[in-house]
Amino acid sequence: MTTQPVKDQIEKLDAAYKAVIDFLDEKAKPDQDQMTLRDQFAMAALNALIAKEYKDDVKRGAKGVPIFAQYAYEYADAMLEARKK
Repeated sequence: MTTQPVKDQIEKLDAAYKAVIDFLDEKAKPDQDQMTLRDQFAMAALNALIAKEYKDDVKRGAKGVPIFAQYAYEYADAMLEARKK
């Protein structure tokens, strides 16, 4: 049996994932149909960022989407730089 707090957390995560997808779709350029390595790194980082529980409610749900997207690409850029070494 699933408790209500767990159901609430699942609903928040579902809403956050949907908001991220909507945000990224809105920002995507129409001529970019393929994901770059940078996009793949950012997607992996984004999953970790969304899965982490934050005490700061501002970073939860749709309000945190622009912040998480920015952080995800910062991680991706760092990973690409690390590959050069």
